[in-house]
Amino acid sequence: MTAFADLILPDTMYLEWHDAMSVLNRPISEFDGPVDSVRVPVVPPSGQCKPFQEVLIELASRLKFPAFTTAEGTRRFRDYPDFVVNYTTTPESGVGFLIGWRGKDGDKALVGEPNTQQWEQYAKNNCVFHHVLPETLQYMRNCNGPYLEWAVKNGFRKFGEPILIQLYSDVMQKFRLAAQGRTTADSRPITCARASKPISIRCRSGTRRSRPAARISRAIRLPPSRSVRWRCIITRGIRRTPGCGRFTARTICT
Repeated sequence: MTAFADLILPDTMYLEWHDAMSVLNRPISEFDGPVDSVRVPVVPPSGQCKPFQEVLIELASRLKFPAFTTAEGTRRFRDYPDFVVNYTTTPESGVGFLIGWRGKDGDKALVGEPNTQQWEQYAKNNCVFHHVLPETLQYMRNCNGPYLEWAVKNGFRKFGEPILIQLYSDVMQKFRLAAQGRTTADSRPITCARASKPISIRCRSGTRRSRPAARISRAIRLPPSRSVRWRCIITRGIRRTPGCGRFTARTICT
């Protein structure tokens, strides 16, 4: 397929690049605490091959994506290893890709300032970091109050509410019953008489116009009444895009 390509970017094999199995992406945690790991190159890239991570960093930097550019407009990250070490979710969060050996001296875990020697610390420890939680935080984490507080503090969760897995959802059950035709809602099909009734439309300019319901249903691509029995409530505030004949509207179908 390279014969048909205008640009070829030869990639490396996994033994030739840096990589991170991060808690921000695809953690490999144990039951007793979070775990992350890295991959360090065993041999240098051959020929003109370049890791795809490096290509992405290069493109984002040249295109001046905000996360890859400083306030002065200069490049923020030198390469992919530098990106993994120095990236944080927010400037003051201290939460980055790797949880091990954070802080300027590498004496912090989970949260801390970037450590320029972080890759070397992982390499010295079999490329793995395992943070063991206190026993009180290891069980029933979905509703363990102290664990949820710990998770929010260390950037694992945004909110401290219990994590509930709903085996039954009343909202989903209503959709199932409606699909099976077992609902008590008004399921009368749209008839020609109902479809021809004018509906008042307020445009962006503030003027009101009347359009037949059938025309509006075609504009917002409603299902044909002969195949679906339903009732559509077209809400107020149907707007027409300037210069376009299409109408947009929020609809509630039962």
